[in-house]
Amino acid sequence: MIWFKLGWRNLWRNKRRTIIELVSIGGTVFLGAAWNNLALGSYDKMINDGVKMGSGHIGIYHRDYLELRKTDQVIETDELVSELERDPDVRGVYPRLLVPGLIRSSRDSRATLLMGIDFNREKGINPLLEDKRIVEGALPQKSNDRQALIGATLAHELELDVGKKFVIMSQGKDGEIVSSLLRVAGIVKSNIREIDSGAVLLDREKLGEVIGYEHSAHEIAILLQHHTKAKADLPEIKVMVSHFQNAKAYYWEEAMPALAASVNYDHAALEVTVFILYIMVGIGTINTLLMSVMERTREFGVIRAIGTSKTNIRKMVLSEAFVLACAGVVIGLTLSVLTGLYTSTHGIDFSSMFEEQGMGGTLVDPVIKSTWDIVGMLVLGAGMIFVSILASLYPVHHVMKIHPSEAMRIY
Repeated sequence: MIWFKLGWRNLWRNKRRTIIELVSIGGTVFLGAAWNNLALGSYDKMINDGVKMGSGHIGIYHRDYLELRKTDQVIETDELVSELERDPDVRGVYPRLLVPGLIRSSRDSRATLLMGIDFNREKGINPLLEDKRIVEGALPQKSNDRQALIGATLAHELELDVGKKFVIMSQGKDGEIVSSLLRVAGIVKSNIREIDSGAVLLDREKLGEVIGYEHSAHEIAILLQHHTKAKADLPEIKVMVSHFQNAKAYYWEEAMPALAASVNYDHAALEVTVFILYIMVGIGTINTLLMSVMERTREFGVIRAIGTSKTNIRKMVLSEAFVLACAGVVIGLTLSVLTGLYTSTHGIDFSSMFEEQGMGGTLVDPVIKSTWDIVGMLVLGAGMIFVSILASLYPVHHVMKIHPSEAMRIY
């Protein structure tokens, strides 16, 4: 304990330098912890919305569909959906048809993705069906299966307004080209380029009837009551779906590799940035401690001359680094906790910098709320202490080279 008291006292011999270093250490820990919590919050939001739009926490597909994505790679839905809905861990089951095709208006034609969904089932769950995304018109009515939603960019290019008719064309079950006349019920703007410029959303049973695959789906998205149980529930669901021909269950990371890659790449970039900041702080700590010991060269010479061991001198310098780091870490973590109390409830609104955008096939809300990564915060704090102690090794080496007689005579 005496070494820590001595280290703290020595640091304040030069208050300005110590304060600057405390700000540097505390600021870096604060930025690292707050940034990490905010990033994890944004990842949770991306994943939560992404699985609702895509595979669910667990997705069920034809065993070859994710690799080949052929129209005929469908699975029967009725019995499988009913059995899945009986599972107490399952919050909702959402079968979908995903068919490449062509949309044609009186003006032009475009390649499109025909998305057959159950509007009543997915309303309130799928972010694409939120009221704020329907910029014109409304959701198709259950009583009229010839209505559809189309992407805003696609509607503009084909000069389609609400109420206008258009034709969809695709390959049917027997290999022949099939078509159907539909009417625009609403126009959706998702800020996801693939959706806005190339998607038509219509009733799943209607699309199945057109292509000859009634009561079928290419994708069955399963949302669980608790997303943290997805990996634990996956083996049980795999066993359940194995009794259905060609059906196979996948964790969302396997079914949505673009979203998983976006999250992993962004987190890797965050880790590299924090690592660079820590290296810079380490260099600053070396400078602070080295200047501190150089100013006290005569002092170290005297205490060496009166018999102080090299071990105790090492303890003296290391204690300064340790106390400096601990004080900075406490400041940084305190600031990050205080900031997190606000950002975890109110979030930070980045709408002035960018509007809602698509990333990894999902939507990124400009209002981002942080989460709490207590382990990560403690690791960042411990890492800063380690970096500071490591940075003190060179000043310790410099002190060990001091000769008492030379130090007292020259300095």
